[in-house]
Amino acid sequence: IDNILAEFQRYGSAHPGSPLLALGQAGRFFDTTAVNQFGARQHEIASWLARREASGQAAPAAWVCIDDEELLLGKACSSRRALFEGHVVQTRSEVGLTPELAEAAAALLRDQLSAEPPGRRDRPQTS
Repeated sequence: IDNILAEFQRYGSAHPGSPLLALGQAGRFFDTTAVNQFGARQHEIASWLARREASGQAAPAAWVCIDDEELLLGKACSSRRALFEGHVVQTRSEVGLTPELAEAAAALLRDQLSAEPPGRRDRPQTS
């Protein structure tokens, strides 16, 4: 995790206005899935959300998954697809996080934070 944060800070410092700079400067992620248990990413993330709810924590006001694993398409992802729509930026493992994908992640967070409560939204969420 320290290496990821260092890269966020390095990238943010080289690209003024990047949303990654603040995250890198914070020196920590607000919250993460289990860093020592690996399985199906969609399941790990859904479990993280469920654990927060079960412990009485409020649902995150906004969240985004930046991952090179598929989180929306295919049979394995179908049962939780609705939970993930509007929260996923998929990278390619051989390329990693690009400036365009970082901006897409920031846009998803902005959209989530500015969206009206469910049921009052006039436009569908995008992924």
